Formats: sequence, structure tokens, C-alpha cells
Amino acid sequence: MKIRKFTYTIAHIHVLTFKDHIKAIIAPYFAYEPLEYGVDNEGTLQENVRLIFRNAGFIMQFNKELATLLYEGDIMEVKKHNPVIDIFFEIYEKIKKIDGFVKVKSHNLSTDSIKLFEKTDYLTLLENNKYLWNPYKNVEEFATILEFQKEGKYYRLQFGNYNEKDIAKLNLLPLKVNYNKDMFGSFGLLGQLLIREDVTTPTFTKLKTLIIDTENTLNQYLATDE
Repeated sequence: MKIRKFTYTIAHIHVLTFKDHIKAIIAPYFAYEPLEYGVDNEGTLQENVRLIFRNAGFIMQFNKELATLLYEGDIMEVKKHNPVIDIFFEIYEKIKKIDGFVKVKSHNLSTDSIKLFEKTDYLTLLENNKYLWNPYKNVEEFATILEFQKEGKYYRLQFGNYNEKDIAKLNLLPLKVNYNKDMFGSFGLLGQLLIREDVTTPTFTKLKTLIIDTENTLNQYLATDE
């Protein structure tokens, strides 16, 4: 099963002066080419700044209480420490220096993972996965949700069948990168996993640990060969 998209979020106690500092913080990164950006609710407490590194497959968003990194593409590019990730953590370290910043509360990783196969394999999947129980002969849609705590982390795993309609319904391909072009016109298994952990010092190493936890959990519960 392949991770196709993830959203990594750092949550902190809200910073009331965020809007007064964020533009100066992100200004040095506008030399990065190509870069797209947007600002929502400008000049208010709810100001949200968005940086889009389309060629690299990343979208960053920052507001008074969250820093979010969305990635769409091959997860190996993240594990190898893509330089755009350095930019994300550099910006976050500068946000932490804003007068009025209190502390980080938690971080979480939300992933969308898919294994593609023939549509007729749905029933085989239902029969062979011990976490799925199907009382009916034939089904068009199915989903299972598991929630649990393990080693100080909260896990929420939802999995079911996948088809092309899910792309728009779940916003699976916001950047439509080439890596995921095989998802169009295809069928398969979709796994959506959230892992949340209380931390005070989020780092790339801790993000990578969440990615590894994600891969291990998907392998444990969905028993795929990818």
C-alpha cells in the first residue's frame, strides 16, 4: 500500500500577534522559484498564509495556532529529507520566536494511502482480511474505522474500497502530481490514518518517525504487499 498524500500539523497555543510578524518571516523564501502564495482573512486574528511549492509537491499553511505541511507524491522523497521540509521547519522556528508564543501542544500526521487492484478483487479482500467482516454476498462500498492508543499516541484508521470518485470527494490530489496519475480510472483499497502525539519540540526526525509508524500500522492492519 502506497502513501499518496499526507498532512503534517503542528498545534500550538494561539499567538495573538501572529498577523503582525508572519509576512516578515516568510519574505526571505520568496526567492525560491517557482513559488505560489495566498493569504486568507488578511489583517485579522484568523489570518492564514499559504505557500505552494508545486514542483516539489508541497503546500505550507500557517496561522496563529497551526503550522501545516501537505505533501503529495512519493514518500521516499520526504524520507530523503527534501529541502522544502527544511523551509517549513525554519519558518516554524521563527514563529516560535514571536513575542507571545507560549508552547507547542502536539503534532499529528494524517495520510491517504492506496493499493490498486482489479475491481473484482474486492470480495477476495473482504474474505482474506481479518479486520473486515462482510455478512453480505456482494457489496459496492465498505469501510471500517479503528481507534486506539499505543505508546502515548492516538491512532484513527479508516479503510475501505477506493474508486476515482474518491479523488474529488476526499480531495486526494490537490496538486495532481504525476506520481499519482495511476489513481484515475482505477479501483483499490483506501486507508486513511491519523496519528497524534503530544510533543513540545517537533522536528523532521519526529515527523519521519510518524511516517514509519504509519507504514507499520498499514502493514499490520491491511496486510498488503506494498
